[in-house]
Amino acid sequence: MIDLSTASALGTVAGLIGQFVSSRKDSASAQNVSEGEAFLIWLNEHDHKEVTDSLRNSQESLDYIEAMLEQGAQQLESQLKHLESLLTMVLSADPHMRSLSQSFGLTVLSDQARSILSQFVRSGAIKFYVVTPLNKHVRLLPDGLVHKEFKYNEPRYLQDDLDKLVNAGLVTRTKSDSGHVEFTITRAAVAFCEADIT
Repeated sequence: MIDLSTASALGTVAGLIGQFVSSRKDSASAQNVSEGEAFLIWLNEHDHKEVTDSLRNSQESLDYIEAMLEQGAQQLESQLKHLESLLTMVLSADPHMRSLSQSFGLTVLSDQARSILSQFVRSGAIKFYVVTPLNKHVRLLPDGLVHKEFKYNEPRYLQDDLDKLVNAGLVTRTKSDSGHVEFTITRAAVAFCEADIT
């Protein structure tokens, strides 16, 4: 099950990293300390003692943050935006968090995307294939399950929904030997569906 407090803490740290980087752009002050230590000093100066203490107690987390901060600003900004997107989609398993995310204009998984993922997880299949017969409705066929097909009701948004599932890391996409697009289950998909309380 997805622990919303852990996801929230991760979101908080990511947001604070973004604020730190932004404040450093506006400041020409250079310190003779590592990027990670400069971040901890900044956290202390901005009354984030709990986060500072938590990071000081986790060298692995601090090392990861240090590595993030040593990247170029554009790459770091891109990673933070991607993380924001992933967190928002994962938190969309909870209807209140989904509504809150939508109120901020953030992307969440649609009902259709969550339904397809739920059908996939419940089917027990490892993969499903996207098959498009000539001039017909796109079919989502789970591997190894004869006469089974995943249902969806908004064909116009099917590709967008499948892309969001891939971008969220809930499924992976490859091409099969026969040329069909195939999607493979991930542990994250199962955890997401276990947490999806809608």
